[in-house]
Amino acid sequence: MMNRFLKTFVLAAGLSLCIGIQANASSSSSDPVGDLNDSGTKITQIFKNGSSGSGGSSSGNDEETTITYRIIPGTDNLIARNIVSSAKDLKIPATVKGDNGITYFVTAIGKDAMTSNSTIESVTIGDNVETIGDNAFRKANAMKSLKTGAMLRTIGASAFRRNVRLDTVNFGNNLDTIGPYAFAGDESLKSITIGNMATAIGTGAFQNCINLTSAKLGDSIAAIGGDAFRNDVSLTDISIPFNVTRIEASTFAGDKHLAKITLGPRLNSIGPGAFRGASIATLDIPDTVSLIQQEAFAQCYRLTTVNFGTNVSVIEMGAFRGDDALTTV
Repeated sequence: MMNRFLKTFVLAAGLSLCIGIQANASSSSSDPVGDLNDSGTKITQIFKNGSSGSGGSSSGNDEETTITYRIIPGTDNLIARNIVSSAKDLKIPATVKGDNGITYFVTAIGKDAMTSNSTIESVTIGDNVETIGDNAFRKANAMKSLKTGAMLRTIGASAFRRNVRLDTVNFGNNLDTIGPYAFAGDESLKSITIGNMATAIGTGAFQNCINLTSAKLGDSIAAIGGDAFRNDVSLTDISIPFNVTRIEASTFAGDKHLAKITLGPRLNSIGPGAFRGASIATLDIPDTVSLIQQEAFAQCYRLTTVNFGTNVSVIEMGAFRGDDALTTV
């Protein structure tokens, strides 16, 4: 037996908001960003611009956003499971008050919540959202700016992948993990600053961000996945964070304007093709590094000087292949 309650609240400036609660059989799922099935309790918000909200005439700006949430079983927390919008600006709220009088906290945005949207230009994430699921905003081709909330900790795989107009991202101070390919192919992105609470950047996270000129990485980052900044051809310098012990394969490969590399003091190995094609002239290898793998610095045509640390014990074949200007080791 299904009960449905619907109320409409008319707000100022021609904005109307509908909140509905639909209760089905309870769900046994506890995954906050996975595929919660269609059982469980659903809450729907409908925001309308350009309407009087009371049967009056339209102002001609008929933008509408519908957000469907699921209550995470056993909590007063919500996951935004589906977002449909024709508006330009999207704000994910921190809380939602249901018809039952309960105030729910929006703590997650689900997998595939709003893929391939063509109208949203800016997204603001509410301060209670801790997790953004895989592919949540993938191929939102009009999106230009993203502001995440203060509590955001995890950005899922491909969450903002191929958002080709996205040029501004403001990460909150509590961000911990950026998933694989989260911002890959975001061709307009110019700079990123990842704070000191972050610990991991996934494989290919910023791959093919061809206009990225600056990437400031917090010192708590301990893992940077392979291909993470591959083919970021506008990137000019990078400092490897203090806690990183290994640079994975092709992490900065193809970054042809990368002229300054500062390697961290705990680094012990540099993976295959890690900096292949960089434009560095001088390279300082810390004393902590023991392994430099094949093609790690291959095709660095401007490299003239390498200062090796005291503990380098293995340099694999081709590690400096094609570095024809190299004269001092």
